[in-house]
Amino acid sequence: MEFEVTVRPAAACLYRCRDADHQAARLYVTGPVSCIDFGIAEIAPLARTITTWREEPLTALAPAALAKNYRSQQTFDQHQAGPATDSETSAAIGCDYCCTAESPASIKLPRHSEAEVIRRLIMFMSGQRYDVDPKNDKAGTQLQICASQMKCAARSAMLALALLMVTTSLWLVLRDVSKSTTVHSWRTFAAAAIPFSATDLVNPKRGQYQDAGITLYPRSATSSYPAWPGTYDAGDRFLWSQIQPANADNYDFTSIDKEIAAARTHNQRFHFRIMAFASCCGDSGNTVMGVPQWLHATPGATTDYYSGGEKYVVPNWNADAYLTPLEHLIAALGARYDHDERVEWFEFSGYGDFSENHIWFIAENLRAPGPSPENSIAQLGYYSQFTDQSITKASITRMVNATLTAFPDTQIIVAGDNPEITRQLLAASPRRPVGIRADCLGVYPPPQLWATRPDSWYVQHHDPVVTALLARWRTAPVVTEWCNDQPNGAAAYFQQAIEDTVKYHVSLVASNVVPPTSDTYDIWARTNKYAGYRYAITSATVPDSATPGSVLPITVRWTNFGTAPSYDNWQVVYELRDSENAVVKTVQSAQALHNIGAEQNYTTQDPASATNDDTFTLPTSGLPAGDYVLAAKVVWNDHKPKGIDTVNYSPMTLAQAGRDGDGGYPIGSIQLTR
Repeated sequence: MEFEVTVRPAAACLYRCRDADHQAARLYVTGPVSCIDFGIAEIAPLARTITTWREEPLTALAPAALAKNYRSQQTFDQHQAGPATDSETSAAIGCDYCCTAESPASIKLPRHSEAEVIRRLIMFMSGQRYDVDPKNDKAGTQLQICASQMKCAARSAMLALALLMVTTSLWLVLRDVSKSTTVHSWRTFAAAAIPFSATDLVNPKRGQYQDAGITLYPRSATSSYPAWPGTYDAGDRFLWSQIQPANADNYDFTSIDKEIAAARTHNQRFHFRIMAFASCCGDSGNTVMGVPQWLHATPGATTDYYSGGEKYVVPNWNADAYLTPLEHLIAALGARYDHDERVEWFEFSGYGDFSENHIWFIAENLRAPGPSPENSIAQLGYYSQFTDQSITKASITRMVNATLTAFPDTQIIVAGDNPEITRQLLAASPRRPVGIRADCLGVYPPPQLWATRPDSWYVQHHDPVVTALLARWRTAPVVTEWCNDQPNGAAAYFQQAIEDTVKYHVSLVASNVVPPTSDTYDIWARTNKYAGYRYAITSATVPDSATPGSVLPITVRWTNFGTAPSYDNWQVVYELRDSENAVVKTVQSAQALHNIGAEQNYTTQDPASATNDDTFTLPTSGLPAGDYVLAAKVVWNDHKPKGIDTVNYSPMTLAQAGRDGDGGYPIGSIQLTR
């Protein structure tokens, strides 16, 4: 056992305790300190399990309340993993003395009463001196004092009050835990995360997804690269004319049903959208038409445009003759698919080219632009800067309400090109917050130009929809697909794609990529690996030895190395298993993985990670003495109310080794002994 006390010139002291298994919690304290005695050391193991006391108040005090008192610019060196070296204790960190107890095998910590432990802690934190009781200096233990006590700077009343509150909180927790817990020793288990250089982790709603029937890249013809490990996500788009070919009263869902069933055979969920106009795709001959023939024949529903020898049938987006049949279509789709668990999300449909909520092709190629910026508010009801919009606010509201009504229990995704459509859907409150889809990853930023360009009217006017859009990743996924062109070359294209994937918290990247060159393959691969969540348990503090019947406090640190959190319903479960690997105790955690995600500012490194400590108690009542293993698993629990065609997935694959046949990860061993 090794103890060290480091007194700093700023009325602050860093206490470290480290044994063969771990470095104990660091206690920020103030005042002149002679030496730490074993009465304080014995509470350190239990203190390690108290997240609030150990980290949050104290790390806040250290930089905020104490920084102004430092005599040097150096901070607390929280990154140091062990006791300070001789050079550190002199010049580097201003140590005034240290204490070392040798012969670790001979040290036995004395037991103190609760009152005595708290009394000594308060004395220690308030700067009162007391010496190690000579009776506790066991044979073979030598105490070495390397410098004398120094007088610390005056402490402010605020710091004293804060420290008193911390001490009181610790005493209350200690008092409560000690009633039902007898822990003999502690152990911290640490695990290294699987690096991004390894094969990608396959989990639902993250990474590469199969888009529009295009197989995952690298495809079979690309033999020089290994096959991608797979995906749980697939999607496609369908022309309205496919779904309602005959008349306004009948629907044919065959094309959608076939692709949903095909996805199910590959253990995938399916998503889709319906297109009323798609500039790439003709119905027959020289006619490009996405709506059914009967709707084209309905007076006022569509307008014909001619370009390049072809006729383009464009819906009249604001006409009741168009909107009413569209509302009926959306309602029929919801009635059939909202409860189907094989359907992962429905994309907002019915407006714009490819239902991507813009009319660029119509404005430029068919010479039918939307209103000019100065006339847009008067004509549309919202500002349109790029003449790429022609749908009014009132028409948008009808389409939004139809979609929300038809799909109350299914994730809705919207292409963010139209600011008013985006505003209304972001402001809605369905069971699942509406997510965002973006076209042309690597060319346009996923939130689109109106929300990111400095000269954008919405950016310059600080419109709240911009803030809402940029923050939507916290509650709903950002889905992207690649562009067919690379205006600045492959290297710049893929570099921009990886930066935007991280910066804008992309969860899913489509399979429709133009094949990367040999020098851009790695950056393409990392783009897919970065996308979405990537959880791992990076440490766990558990009792190494305890009395049977004890209620054991345990802390598990979860880390998300990905760009975004998970959005489906996953349940963290801890299992205590006996020597026969039978589960004898189960704890369902309150840990919410969807809350673990870091803000990002990509440069050339991997995405920033986010951590959260899960502190819980594990009962051992009724268990005999023996050896046990604590395992963690993240169980799929995402189901729709009144769901049909139920989907169940295996436990989440974590970014760490050790996964067992049940999808669990052993994180510690516990010996129950009397």
